[in-house]
Amino acid sequence: MNNSPKQDDLVYTQHVFFCTNECAPCHPRELCKARGSDKLRTHMKVKTNELVLDRTRNNSARWSDRCELGPIFVIYPEDVWYKCETTADVDGVLIEHMKKGNHVNDQMLGANE
Repeated sequence: MNNSPKQDDLVYTQHVFFCTNECAPCHPRELCKARGSDKLRTHMKVKTNELVLDRTRNNSARWSDRCELGPIFVIYPEDVWYKCETTADVDGVLIEHMKKGNHVNDQMLGANE
C-alpha cells in the first residue's frame, strides 16, 4: 500500500507575499519593514497554522513599490493587495479572505494606490 501524498496534496492554493523591504536609514521612503512588517508576517505564519490553512504559503517579498502604504501583502492567485497595520488586521484577512473567501474591502488596496 502506497501512503505517499498525491501531487495535488503538495500544491499550495494560496501564496501570500508580505513585503519586508528595508533600505538604508537615509533612504527617503519609509518602507514596510520600518513599519513592523516582520512582526506582522511572523504573526501571520503562526495564525495560518492555528487556522489550519495548510494549503497556504507565506513568503517574504523584498520590493512591492507600494511601501508608503504599508505594511502590505498580496495574495495570489487572486492578486488581491492588503494593508495591515495590526495583528487584528492580519487575523481579519486570514479569517475572512483566506478561510471564508470574502474580501476585506476596508483593508484592500486599489489599483491606483
